[in-house]
Amino acid sequence: MSGLLLKDYYNLIRYCKAYVLMFFAFLAASIFSDGNLFFTIYPVVMAGMLPTTLLAYDEKEHWDQYCMTLPISRKQVVVSKYVEGIIITGGMTVLSGICYILRGVINGSNPVEGLAGFLSVLFVIGIAPCILLHPINFLLGTTKGRIGYLISIAVICGSAAAITAEEFKFVSNMMSFMNSEFSIILIPVITLILYGISCLVSIRFYEGRDL
Repeated sequence: MSGLLLKDYYNLIRYCKAYVLMFFAFLAASIFSDGNLFFTIYPVVMAGMLPTTLLAYDEKEHWDQYCMTLPISRKQVVVSKYVEGIIITGGMTVLSGICYILRGVINGSNPVEGLAGFLSVLFVIGIAPCILLHPINFLLGTTKGRIGYLISIAVICGSAAAITAEEFKFVSNMMSFMNSEFSIILIPVITLILYGISCLVSIRFYEGRDL
């Protein structure tokens, strides 16, 4: 499976440079934003969906058919995408946490206050959409599953654009809820369990699909 991860790393470097530049632009903007969480949430959500983008490139180049001639199982293909989701989303969450601290320093507030809850919320928001989208993509393919992908993007972008500290309190309330030690651990664990169940469903779908 390490070979699959390395292959997608090369694809990420080659095809997704614009995403990487956009991520860093949004993270830089989040440092100087005044209470608007859009610049912080959007990169994490998009990072969580990068495995779907890479899967679309695989299907476009017929890699999904070619790799079946190699000693690679369909299970390994599916698991590699889920592992990538954890790695990419986790990495972007850490970067967003660093920007959160820098913003606190610039604004003169306590830079680590509520940090754990903030990171938990970001990680959950980044991983959650893939719990539903990955099984659809592995069942129908990314072309047919694109409708669900576009709907999710539209909902996420619309929601994130509305999120500010003064106007929309959902994320702030989640952060307050998840600042307790119990919630900081419990909610991400539940999300990861659902993520694992989603992976098992995707494996079942992909193994029964005609390529």
